[in-house]
Amino acid sequence: MKTSVILLSRQPLRPCRLTPWVKQTLGAVDWVKENRLCLLTSLGIQTWEFLIYLAQSRKIKQVVLIPATNEDEFETLKEFTIDQFELDRTLVRFRAIMPNSNNCQSRQLLYDRDYAAVSEADILIPVSIRANGHMENLIQKKINKTQGVVNSNFLIEYQKRGHPLAYRIKRDELPSETVNIGDRYIIHWTRASNGPWPSEKKHAYFSAVAGSDIYPRNAFNTIKNILNTGKIIASSVHMPRGIPTVSFSGLAPDKILPLMKWRSRYLRMSFEPYGIGIEKTTARQLGIVPVRYYRKGAYPENTPPWQLQSRGIKTDWKQEGEYRYSGDFNLSDIASNKVACFCHTRNEAEIIEKSSGIKTYTFSR
Repeated sequence: MKTSVILLSRQPLRPCRLTPWVKQTLGAVDWVKENRLCLLTSLGIQTWEFLIYLAQSRKIKQVVLIPATNEDEFETLKEFTIDQFELDRTLVRFRAIMPNSNNCQSRQLLYDRDYAAVSEADILIPVSIRANGHMENLIQKKINKTQGVVNSNFLIEYQKRGHPLAYRIKRDELPSETVNIGDRYIIHWTRASNGPWPSEKKHAYFSAVAGSDIYPRNAFNTIKNILNTGKIIASSVHMPRGIPTVSFSGLAPDKILPLMKWRSRYLRMSFEPYGIGIEKTTARQLGIVPVRYYRKGAYPENTPPWQLQSRGIKTDWKQEGEYRYSGDFNLSDIASNKVACFCHTRNEAEIIEKSSGIKTYTFSR
């Protein structure tokens, strides 16, 4: 059976089915199916993983190339991939891309993966390739060396992100109703996710990308998902000893604005104007507790680690007024009059109020 590979340079975050490279990729995968080709796919970035999902959803045979430092890691990643993408084992094979030496860096492994995909495929299908980039060079080497077959029918010009993901809200844009809330609520603020939601499998995530006219994991959809599931999933990221917790803020909505800023290191906002507030007395009764901040060298004893936070050196984390809850936080048993929601626009607020019955405040007039 002849093999094919759909080639994409790294693409901007947060695509949807109307994103040009996604539209062309959908067409390219359908062509692969029509011509009964096997598709080479891989892990690690959204373009390669989107192809895993598409091959499975269209019942196309695929070979997943897995960059791994050793055999154990390869086996772990293989089982992870089968689970995350709900793969049919009869339609998929796996091949390890492993280092030639003990000191091989991860970047070299990814290059080796791309080289293997291009060099081994019978048919190359470029879709969105950055000019003079790594992928274009690999394609040209293949053509020069073997006169490889290239289907350029789906090729489009490489596009950088057209609009920034970062944004800022000014205090004077807030409706008086939102400002007047003060610190009545302890609020869990959320944001867009650059991938699957917590507890969501990659199969569901990429299915949503392929079927949505807007990016499906934006902050508004994230807050709706929390309300629909009735649960805020705990996270262990940046938590003491990796203990999963849910974070809240005791700051009033207008006081949280300076903390809603772009974090270039993580390619996302720290918070966005989307949150769920629990009335303070109710929050305390449910076990939401204030964080205890400490200075370096003055670690408090007799306090659970998940309740502790260093004040920091460059940043004074105490200004966040953080509260925490250990484990997932269940919203379903809380009376709706003890809960409030927050979102950016009035239209979004109306949608939330209609679907949930929860009073919703906005961050724009």
